[in-house]
Amino acid sequence: MIRIKTGIKFTETTKGLRAEMHRGDTVAFTVRMQDDEGVSIPFVPGDKIYFLVTEDPKLTTTLIHKEIDTFPDGKAQVNILSSDTKPLQFNREYHQTIRAVLSSGLVRTLAYGPFVVLEEVPYE
Repeated sequence: MIRIKTGIKFTETTKGLRAEMHRGDTVAFTVRMQDDEGVSIPFVPGDKIYFLVTEDPKLTTTLIHKEIDTFPDGKAQVNILSSDTKPLQFNREYHQTIRAVLSSGLVRTLAYGPFVVLEEVPYE
């Protein structure tokens, strides 16, 4: 489950979880894991969460690569910096994946789907 803090919009679609943000924004969002009954499973030391953006789901070269290994309150916070989206094209559909690699050896894809960078909003 993802809790939005600021600046990024997630929408369920037939292609998965669509993420949209404006190029040049700095955004943060929280990732939590739950079991099938909706009970929270906290992340622990030794776990790793990856947020990856690629040009296509079949490609392995990442355009944005975030690795989180600290978990205040058992949750992962993903921070996307302004500079992370600078080289990406407006309104192009990239692919994002959020994956957990747990200290127990379990690997789980928590979310995947389109990642769209919207036009920069003028700030001057």
